[in-house]
Amino acid sequence: MIDRVIAASFIDAVEQFSSYRIRMYDEAGRLICGNDPNAHQSSRRALSSVESNGVIEGVSADGSETVIYAPVLVDGKPEGCISLIGRGSDIHAVSAALRMSLETRVKYESVEKAKRKALGRNEKLVRQLMCEPSASAAERAEALEVAGFSSRIQREPVVLFPDSGSFIESFPTLSLQFDSRQDVVAAFDGRVVVLKDVSRARGDLRAYLTEYVAFVADNSPFSGWAASVGRPTNLASYVRAYGELEWMKTHLAESSGSDGPPLFFVDYLDEYFLSLIPENAYGDVFSDVLDCPGVDWDEFVMVTTALISNNFNLVKASKDLFVHKNTLVYRLEKYKKKFRIDPVNNGRDRDFVRYLNYYIRQVGPSERNAHERD
Repeated sequence: MIDRVIAASFIDAVEQFSSYRIRMYDEAGRLICGNDPNAHQSSRRALSSVESNGVIEGVSADGSETVIYAPVLVDGKPEGCISLIGRGSDIHAVSAALRMSLETRVKYESVEKAKRKALGRNEKLVRQLMCEPSASAAERAEALEVAGFSSRIQREPVVLFPDSGSFIESFPTLSLQFDSRQDVVAAFDGRVVVLKDVSRARGDLRAYLTEYVAFVADNSPFSGWAASVGRPTNLASYVRAYGELEWMKTHLAESSGSDGPPLFFVDYLDEYFLSLIPENAYGDVFSDVLDCPGVDWDEFVMVTTALISNNFNLVKASKDLFVHKNTLVYRLEKYKKKFRIDPVNNGRDRDFVRYLNYYIRQVGPSERNAHERD
């Protein structure tokens, strides 16, 4: 549909290089906008042009000016009419160019309006699928089918957490579909949630989702980090999966790799289960440990995080830390003597290190430093 904003912008543009009087009408022949002070609020010739889908050409009453009425068609359907009046050998060319340009603009606006409407439906759908625990699997399947998506396709949730709001602002104009038209995409609460069709993943689910996130980064202004569960999910488990990804947002925001591959929840199960223990329980067990003199807690976190991430393999952990293995052994010996532990060879001591590492990271630098000063 030709609205007043579109009509006015085109008239302003044409006035810069043409002296023609221009009028734009809707599909009922009613005047929308124009720069002709003598224009009437409706025109029978404009309506006739719309109804016949044809150009009507004539002259003014005194025969001194050419008058052209041309329908504006989008996918063969008349959306209105444009009229040019004036003297000049190029009136036909200007009329044709303006008409084609206007048709392109109206079609674009129509597509964008439909896209925004679809995005609104998708947001409602994704919220229903992932944020309503009371909905049954059958109700979720029905909601997908009603929205035009097959409920038989396996989809995996991917959440994009942008660094700034610009990505969300531009989201309605983006196309994040990848390898399928069955991706359900919605933006809300400052993030983009994608139920990614993974029927073409060919078994390697994580690699496929990593490829998808790279595609988004390459084809949009997205900057931030992405998270996925990393295991097969279904309609019945979407709510739990979304809760797990929200947990990642809360607990891993500082350590997330911005603009890197997606983080997968299954890689952080230790962190997840550790976070379920009440905070005061850690304080009761480890508050005295923080009072141990001569411990560089920042170094402790760095060293033990590398060891935990590599299953206490000294060679792999030293590579992560970019230090020689002997340097890592030297640092570890300090903690072995200080806490009387041997985490490389003793499973219970490994658990001690995991819990203490988690607790130290939770208390933060200020509290660590306070204990160091004491």
